[in-house]
This record gives sequence, structure tokens and C-alpha cells, in this order.
Amino acid sequence: MEHITIVGGEGYPDVSKFPKEDDYWNANVSNIKELNNVKIASCVCPLLGVSNIYSIIILESGTTQSDILDDWQGILEFREKLKGNYGKLKNPLFSYHQSVYRLHNDFNLSYGEIAKYLNFQILIYLCIDFGLVQLPGMEEPNIFRIFFYQFLMAFGYKTDDADAYYKEVKKDLNNGKFPWKLSKGPIAADTIRDRIKYFNKKVNEENLIIDRTIERLFDPFILMGSWEFLMELYERTYKVTIKEKQLFDKWYDLRNLIISDMLLHMKEFYPTPPGWEK
Repeated sequence: MEHITIVGGEGYPDVSKFPKEDDYWNANVSNIKELNNVKIASCVCPLLGVSNIYSIIILESGTTQSDILDDWQGILEFREKLKGNYGKLKNPLFSYHQSVYRLHNDFNLSYGEIAKYLNFQILIYLCIDFGLVQLPGMEEPNIFRIFFYQFLMAFGYKTDDADAYYKEVKKDLNNGKFPWKLSKGPIAADTIRDRIKYFNKKVNEENLIIDRTIERLFDPFILMGSWEFLMELYERTYKVTIKEKQLFDKWYDLRNLIISDMLLHMKEFYPTPPGWEK
């Protein structure tokens, strides 16, 4: 691995004070900014072939928790500006590409497994849109229709194609039928492979970063009512094979892995000042 280097800014701290380099720290520290009590900066940590951009707080020996709390608003503003300037996904469809990228690279699903999973997931939104499943407190369920359209458009479909699928799904679901076998839905394994390669190219060319806050990975587990409704409907519509049962079991394991991943990176969703973690 390359040695840690520091670039940019004057009066930057001694590199010897940083942690020793390892798989989670191999950073170029830059964009150093001095607040009232602490200094903040950005660093680059390459993980899984993707450069993750992080904000760091540089502490002196006499820095107190109160010093950090006093500067907390400035720290958060720096963090958000950093995400905006360095590769945050500006095209909303890229968030779907990132989701399949992570399903493949972080959670070890094959292209075919991802395609089947998404052919199930995209229907979760329409169960709420059609009123087949009630979501407590949801005043505008039609908003979930947007996710269905975005999913299809992210994987190569035009608006007219999405309209046709929408009408087909509405007819089938309202008649108590699961619209397609998982292997015959609108999203194919070849498409997943191509989109993952495309996302890899974007990462390399535009220095995109993994931003878990915009992913669609957690949706099925928030909308569990739709998940359970569709699972029962699939088993009533088709004769479930042994391989499909094994795949469904893998999905439940996947749910636990995604939840664990979110908890591990909770601070990306809800950054908290020191001492407030509980």
C-alpha cells in the first residue's frame, strides 16, 4: 500500500499522529479547515475498489468534548459540502446502480440472483400504490409509483415501457395474481451485469463515492407488509421450486446482512456528536 500523504493547506498536522495504515486507512488528507476549536479535513479511503470520501476531526492534546460540541454545526456543514463536491450521486437513477453494485460486491449475490430479487422488490412499491397493503401514516401512497418507474428506467426501459408494465401489474395484482415468475420479470441478469460494469466505470471516471443514505436496499424491510403479501401471492400463483425456496431463505439472510451493514454505518445516516451515541 502507498504511504499516507497530506496535501493542501498550511499548518497541517504531523502525519505521524494519524493511525497506522491498514485496509481501512490509506488516506490523502486535504481540504483542511480550522473552526473555532478544532480542525476538520477530508480523507480518501479506498475500499472494495471504490474511493470513500470521509470527513475527519483533527484533535490536539488539549481538545475537549465541549470544544467539539461547540463546533458541531460547522462540522456537519463541512460534511454535507464535502459529499456534494466529491462524487455524490447527482443522477437519481445512479442510486439504483449503486444498490445492485453493493448487492453483488458487498453481499455476494450473483447477477441472476439480483435480477430475481429486483423483479420481486419493484412490486413492493405498487402494493402500496394500489392500496393492496396499507402503510400507517402514508397520506400519498402514489409516491411509491415513482420508485417503480425509476427502477425500470435505471435498467434501460423508456417511460412508455414502464407505463405498459404498470398497467399489466395493476391488472394482475388486483386479480390476485403475481405478475411473473422471478426469472421472467422485466429485469434480466445480463442487464444487471452491464449496469454494474457501468457503475464501476462511473466510479473510476468521476470519483463517485458510496452513499448509503440514497440506496434502495432497505426498502423491502421497511415495507414488510408488502413483502409478506407478495410472498404469499407468489406461492399461490406458482408452484414454488426447491431452488426458489432456497433463494427465499437467502433473501431473509440478506435482510439481516443489510440491517447489520446499516447499523455498522449508522453515523452516515444520523451523525451524532461525541457522548450522544446512546
